[in-house]
Amino acid sequence: MSRNIHARRVLKAMNKSKIFIILAILLSVLIIIPIYDLKKSCDTSVLNDENSVLIYGRSGDIMSLDPPAQWDGTSSSVTNNIYENIVQFAEGSSEIEFILAETCEISADRLEYSFTLRKNIFFHDKTPFNADAVLFSFERQMKKNHPYRPEKCECFESNFEIILDTVRKKDENTIVFKLKKPFSPFMEMLAMSPMAIVSPTAVKKYGHEFYKNPCGTGPFKFVAWAPKDSVIIERNDEYWNGQARLKKVIFKTIPDNKLRLMQLYSGLIDMMDDINPDDLDTIKRNPDITLLLKPGMNIGYIALNTQKPPFDKVEVRRAVNHAINKKSIINLFYQQTATLAKNPMPPTIMGYNDDIEDYSYDTAKAREYLKLAGLEKGFTANFFVLPRPMNAFPEPEKVASAVIANLYEVGIKVEKLNDYSWEEYQERVQNGEHDMAMFIWSADIPDPDNFLYVLLDKDNAVSEQPQNIAFYKNDILHYTLMSARSAINTKEREKLYKKAQEMIHEDAPWVPMVHGNLIVAYRNYVKNLKLSPVTYEYYKNVVVER
Repeated sequence: MSRNIHARRVLKAMNKSKIFIILAILLSVLIIIPIYDLKKSCDTSVLNDENSVLIYGRSGDIMSLDPPAQWDGTSSSVTNNIYENIVQFAEGSSEIEFILAETCEISADRLEYSFTLRKNIFFHDKTPFNADAVLFSFERQMKKNHPYRPEKCECFESNFEIILDTVRKKDENTIVFKLKKPFSPFMEMLAMSPMAIVSPTAVKKYGHEFYKNPCGTGPFKFVAWAPKDSVIIERNDEYWNGQARLKKVIFKTIPDNKLRLMQLYSGLIDMMDDINPDDLDTIKRNPDITLLLKPGMNIGYIALNTQKPPFDKVEVRRAVNHAINKKSIINLFYQQTATLAKNPMPPTIMGYNDDIEDYSYDTAKAREYLKLAGLEKGFTANFFVLPRPMNAFPEPEKVASAVIANLYEVGIKVEKLNDYSWEEYQERVQNGEHDMAMFIWSADIPDPDNFLYVLLDKDNAVSEQPQNIAFYKNDILHYTLMSARSAINTKEREKLYKKAQEMIHEDAPWVPMVHGNLIVAYRNYVKNLKLSPVTYEYYKNVVVER
């Protein structure tokens, strides 16, 4: 009998081994073939040097490699290593440091910022870096008729147009920004990814194709981009501030979270993001994998289109807020990787209003509000659901299904729309095709303006690519946010932003859902990796020690 049991165990083990081998072969084919195709466009001898290459598996592809034309963390994690700004956030921090500028003089009225630029720095195409390059980089966003203006300049339009008056070259190594009004976080805004300095020569050479032919002054140079597959950057051996320790970084697009994790386990990739919460315990038990978590400055939310009936009625928006059991959703799907959101900005940001009482999960109150809106029998609506996992929504489908079930309980029947690419999803939502839409925002700068003004002010509900996708417009809120922007005293700013959050809470243009942690998993041989709270990832000091 014992021999039969032993034989069955051996056969079972052999079958498991066969399955593992087959899976490993399939996974190898999935990743090796695309990388082989990319090798043909670059120096293959370098790619064979395992100890100098980092392969980063990510859930989505980039939008653009032209800084003004992108505002997603996936793109900026690449561009932040190709380009540089005059000031930037320090590695793994939200503190500002000088990069392409050496010093800055600020006028007494806080309207002029005069930067002295570093000398003897060159772009990857050998173009000299100077005040002309800075002026060119800003003018191509400022001037609507500029011959080299990108099709999209969302960040500039949402943040700079209302505060920036002029940019002028004082001399070869001095650039002066003049503001229309004082604006406290101006230095932080200059550190945003879309404000990176580009090579004028390269932009003029490639024109509208520059978005896939990037050229900056950073520690890495662009090699290749195979859309929906991979982006490769390589070390800039002539970098002015010390060479990167990696020879190459390969950003590999692997949309499925489970598949990406299997490739991490097998060593086909070195690190990954957007991890399913259910997989965290398994990852923690793996001795070959390091799990890195850090609180993020982000918000995952459901925007309610305030310009479309019935969401143009505040009673309906409050009903939706009361109908969704956020605590239950977080407990079920996040495994302590996120905290419940009640305001449209995270509690780590200055001016957060913790006195606000969140909408409770209360179906009776939800029905009362629907009755006040004349919709006691309910209504139907569409719901745009994120087509890919992101930090605040690692499993968007599960969250959406729970939300739909909650709303059904109070008579709101929701049609789920999720068959779009990430690019098409953003376009449709910005065009206002949604009744409800799931979205996330990660801080470009650690300031309430980057959440409240950018995402909820009326200025950003009317542009061609609005970031206020609730299309929420409140004149009193606008006045409050404008006053906060101009205020110099920190306490005054805090008071105004707390008041703004009270107005937003009352009007309920969103269902604020979660603040997600930043999470990456990587093989133990990856060293010196630092997560930034403001989504600025740098790989210059990362080491791979296989």
